[in-house]
Amino acid sequence: MAGFLFVTGIALSMLGLPFAWYAQFKLEGRFGFNMTSMKTWILDRVK
Repeated sequence: MAGFLFVTGIALSMLGLPFAWYAQFKLEGRFGFNMTSMKTWILDRVK
């Protein structure tokens, strides 16, 4: 059961990555709110 929940959580996180990237770098960047580098964004997603 715990393994299933873990795999499901990882899969859902991976599906949401493109949307999170778009929100951070395209939407916030368009209005000048993005102060995050790609390296920092990736490290935040890994943790």
